[in-house]
Amino acid sequence: MKRRLDIDGLRAVAVLLVVASHLNIEQLKGGFIGVDIFFVISGYVITLNLISEYVRRGTSDSDFAMISIRGFYARRIKRIFPITLFITVINLICGFFLFNKSKFQELIVESLNNIFFLGNFYQIRIGTDYLTSTMADTPLRHLWSLSIEEQFYLVYPLLCLLLLSLHGLQIRGQSVTWNTRLIVAFSSISLISFIYSTYEVWDNPPAAYFSTIGRVWEIGVGCIVCLFETKLPPRWYSKIDNIAPMAGLVLIAFSVIQYDATTRFPGIAALVPVLGAALIVRRPIYPDRPGIVKRLLSTNLLVFIGKLSFSIYLWHWSLIIFIGFKFPTFLEGNFARGLVFLVVIILSILTYKFIEIPCSKLNIYIPPIVKFKEAPNLLLFIKNKIAPDVKMFLNFSLFIALIATSLLVSRGAVKSDFEYIDPANLISEFEQPTTSQNLPLETTTSSSTFNLSREVALGAQITQYSTTITPKIEELKTAQWGLTLLGNPSCKISNESARSQNTADCIKTGLGSAGKVLMLGDSHAFMLAPSVFDYYDKKISLRILGRSGCPTGGVMSSTNQNKNHIEYCNSLWTQYIPDVLKLEQFDLIILTDDGGTNLLNATKAVNNIKLLDFKDAKVLFVSPSPRYPNPADCISSTGNISKCFGTPNINGEKVMNEMYKATKSTLVSLSNLVCQGSVCPPVISNTFVTRDGSHFTGAFAKLISGSLNLPVL
Repeated sequence: MKRRLDIDGLRAVAVLLVVASHLNIEQLKGGFIGVDIFFVISGYVITLNLISEYVRRGTSDSDFAMISIRGFYARRIKRIFPITLFITVINLICGFFLFNKSKFQELIVESLNNIFFLGNFYQIRIGTDYLTSTMADTPLRHLWSLSIEEQFYLVYPLLCLLLLSLHGLQIRGQSVTWNTRLIVAFSSISLISFIYSTYEVWDNPPAAYFSTIGRVWEIGVGCIVCLFETKLPPRWYSKIDNIAPMAGLVLIAFSVIQYDATTRFPGIAALVPVLGAALIVRRPIYPDRPGIVKRLLSTNLLVFIGKLSFSIYLWHWSLIIFIGFKFPTFLEGNFARGLVFLVVIILSILTYKFIEIPCSKLNIYIPPIVKFKEAPNLLLFIKNKIAPDVKMFLNFSLFIALIATSLLVSRGAVKSDFEYIDPANLISEFEQPTTSQNLPLETTTSSSTFNLSREVALGAQITQYSTTITPKIEELKTAQWGLTLLGNPSCKISNESARSQNTADCIKTGLGSAGKVLMLGDSHAFMLAPSVFDYYDKKISLRILGRSGCPTGGVMSSTNQNKNHIEYCNSLWTQYIPDVLKLEQFDLIILTDDGGTNLLNATKAVNNIKLLDFKDAKVLFVSPSPRYPNPADCISSTGNISKCFGTPNINGEKVMNEMYKATKSTLVSLSNLVCQGSVCPPVISNTFVTRDGSHFTGAFAKLISGSLNLPVL
């Protein structure tokens, strides 16, 4: 099969866009779509290889043509594993010398996940938001896309083999050809994947970005384009030979220029670059008369970069991250970016010449699991060889299930650990928040002479950690914060399950009678409680009611949560909080959270809030705090904290804006208080802002208390 030079050129375009995006080149901020182009190319090329082998071994269904699964896997192993393992080892060596202990441990875990091609699931598990990530970046994070491709390669040839082996399949007396079977199957799978991606990008954006299910449709588009080339008459294709590649290039250019970190991606937005790549990758009907786009992509320079594209992709991100840790400001200039790209090209040439090419010539033998004397009809094989064992297994499973069910019935129904609290009986059986005399004390600056704007500006210039910063880095996890700073509020926790989820209804009575304030929300309500109490000079009666991980309105952003947690969260906002408001009158009600609801569910949350009877109370929303890397991870071995800067929680602020507008209340933006535009310093007034990447330290919460600008009571 002759090599397609224009596909090499398209690979070059894809990898250059990704590199430009990671180098923060403003004009190419949507360069992350290069990964989607790679997915389309992979689907097309892999399908082309498989069906070429199928056609080569036989020209029709009657020839029982087959494909070599073992040969396919051997080629994938030679292509992917050696260079990936080499790059991973180099990263571990560099990380050992450059990273602190916590960061190096994270790199080890990420390396293990990537080696077994589970990197995308790892990113979902730790909650990485790839486009707006403010976490301390790791040098192997970009391998998530390789994990998706390898997971696809594991299943795809087996599915092809299954569909190709359905010899003699007929519908209404008409024989269904092999290419029709493949097109129908892969189109159906791709459609389901696309629908899932479109929904998940609103419900759980990080999971949508890294999800194999949400990305399969992009690879599937490449597969389908290749299969249609075996199905449609040449005259259909000849009409669009020149127009299609040009239109594809326009679509890719549009997405690169228009998309940025705020674009909900993949979902519908990914259709633009995916269709663009599909229009370019298709084979021209007259290869000897390529259009201008095909000729451009087939130029020597782009073909050369395309051949290096895999090595370039593996090297570039790691190099950017390590340079950023050692020299935080080095990559701010275009000359430095160009120099880094040149180093990437040199390293890629070396690995291509000494690893990729030699490994491609290796002889890898994969022993057969099942040997066939001839190409089988898989349906008959399943019926005669597999079905009897499956039937026996199902019978045995049913027998075990019946025994287990009888045991459960005999022991009685399992009692739910959810227990509804009667608000009228709340002030009884109080439990105190745990405090320890050994916890490090946190100091603060008097708010009377404290100029927060000036301190934020000064904090933006701090790039080095000092032991004078409060609290010390080793004390962050144990230092007092949130409710513990209120002293001894009276708290009621509903049950043991809730206790582990940090659910509390606490009352702190002040020294005066300035008014009654109610704070509702998740752990961020607990975080800000001392700030609100100090703002009113400890003269208010403050009640804090909420649950950690339960956003305002009680609607979770994802169903990937503990079922009891979801039920409790919803009941808290639809039953318990309404009952509290019926029993008591408040002067001010403050609602806040960490942005745990997304725009898709914001309407449901707003409806729950609208059902609350606030009576004559003033209502105030506090938008989520910025997102920071975890200070314990982002500080380099030399004490540099440039990687610890945060950014506003854009999605969370959008949801909070929807809520406060719908309820005709007012809004306080924490990002406006502690950030300069999109730059949020990790240290302000010699105090760590965050203890874990999201929650304010106790010292900082008290530090900003006088700057909250809350209503007069």
